[in-house]
Amino acid sequence: MASTDLLHVGIDLGTSRSAISASNGERFLVDSFVGWPVDMVAKKVLKRDVLIGHEAVANRTMLDLHRPLERGLLKEGSEKDVEAVRELLKHLLRLVGVSANGTVSASNVRACRPSGRTRRSQPACP
Repeated sequence: MASTDLLHVGIDLGTSRSAISASNGERFLVDSFVGWPVDMVAKKVLKRDVLIGHEAVANRTMLDLHRPLERGLLKEGSEKDVEAVRELLKHLLRLVGVSANGTVSASNVRACRPSGRTRRSQPACP
């Protein structure tokens, strides 16, 4: 993809699963769990700093496991849950082809509601 091309993505952060769909045709569904190794032994065994989705659930005994969303909203009061959402978003974007150093312009980010939904605080998606 050329640097001037835009990748349009739709992201649904859910309490149990999160989904992403992109204009390049990629679609993914991921369990909304994020985990960090509890100690250095776990970090050496897992060979990763963060595990997301099914991998996090499968290795939950070695992780500080977080499910950062509750009833469709970010849990309040925990910096670790905020960091978990950041990691989940980064993971979803990497799945559809956004590189680690890919830039996201805040002026191009907007929230919209799918057609058929009744929430009036957000405009309908095109």
